Amino acid sequence: MVIEVSMVDLILHRLNSNTNLSILDLGCGEGNFLFSLYDKSTFQFAKLIGVDSGKDEHRIPSNDLNKDYEINVGYDRKLDRKIFHYISKDLNDYINSIDDKFDLIILSNVLHFFEWEYVLRILDRSLRLLKSESLLYMKMAGEKHPYKDERDKTVLNKTKYDLLKDRFELIECIEREESYEILISNYIMSE
Repeated sequence: MVIEVSMVDLILHRLNSNTNLSILDLGCGEGNFLFSLYDKSTFQFAKLIGVDSGKDEHRIPSNDLNKDYEINVGYDRKLDRKIFHYISKDLNDYINSIDDKFDLIILSNVLHFFEWEYVLRILDRSLRLLKSESLLYMKMAGEKHPYKDERDKTVLNKTKYDLLKDRFELIECIEREESYEILISNYIMSE
């Protein structure tokens, strides 16, 4: 998986705190985006939580998917198991079961698996889990996404992107034919 370095840098630049950051990665897969943020930052982290359904269990280096574990992130560097937690749970079940607040929530390459109305509900609930002056990062497949398959339910197109702009405060967007990368902050309630 290739991480868009400029978006990682942008996120790190926009995070307004340098101590005790809490990050939630929903649909984390192998945790590549979390690890990229961790490796590139000078911040102190309170917790890094990766949530994935565990349907691709071969990607997760643990015999017991419900236990926290130490992950080798390369160069013999290990994440402190007191900071990093992997949770094998359905994304929606998880976000509806917690009240924690986070500095950053990541939804990268996961939302296209859901119907559009469900995507909006996930975004609404996720944004309510943000601390004030915090960020939500989402990367979503566009109409010319090269890895389309039968599991894809929604792709982001211009019409849906405009709906997101009307509903949320989009502070940054990298738009490509194959995907959109969006940073959202300061949730705007819409009726």
